[in-house]
Amino acid sequence: PTALPTLVPELVPTLVPTLAPAPPAAAPELLPDGQATLPPILMYHYIRDVDPAADPMGYNLSIAPADFEQQLAWLQQQGYVGVPMATVEGCMRGRGECPARAVGLTFDDGYEDAYSIALPIMQRYGMRGTFYVVNSFVGQPGYMSWEQLAAMRDAGMEIGAHSMSHLNLTTLDAGTASYEIGQSKAEIEQRLGVGVASFCYPAGFYDPQIEGLVQAAGYTNATTTRWDFDYGDLLALPRRRIAGGT
Repeated sequence: PTALPTLVPELVPTLVPTLAPAPPAAAPELLPDGQATLPPILMYHYIRDVDPAADPMGYNLSIAPADFEQQLAWLQQQGYVGVPMATVEGCMRGRGECPARAVGLTFDDGYEDAYSIALPIMQRYGMRGTFYVVNSFVGQPGYMSWEQLAAMRDAGMEIGAHSMSHLNLTTLDAGTASYEIGQSKAEIEQRLGVGVASFCYPAGFYDPQIEGLVQAAGYTNATTTRWDFDYGDLLALPRRRIAGGT
């Protein structure tokens, strides 16, 4: 089979420190069933209009709704299907139905515009994704409520965990880090009545100890802010940041 197009936007500096990227690996081989290459994973934050002069940081974290719609339209035209991380994991494990051109769509932090703006656009294009929420942010101004998260769930979106408080997990003692990771999953599952398999490291910080705690908590996939092509570890998957103006 011919290689599929790679979704690699121009790299821009990350907005928070991350682990140093690993050296680029060879292009992923086809999965055993020959259906597809390993799905690229895209990382979004806000979907909103921001004045870059007034708020440069906010602009870099934000995609204008019109641009977001153009991106989904382009993906659809190229034959891509937006999927949540649970499906990405299934593709990588060679189980279940995997679209020939799957692309993981992920949204960090649980902002309210995920419900009010991103969701209707995604529904227009038949796209699904994973929305990582910080439990202590839920219901705060500018963030989704539990009721809105339930509506996202009912619309076929995956709700993933992003810790209780969005702290740098690598700076915490083991007990506190374990609580931040495990309680986030437990509370989402209790409130929304769904299993939570997907985790996102706050600000991209992780190390072998933190990864071990994520595994011990019962997560089966986790995403980072690394921008390489190393898909060898399901608990440390790379993503491509989609920055403002893209």
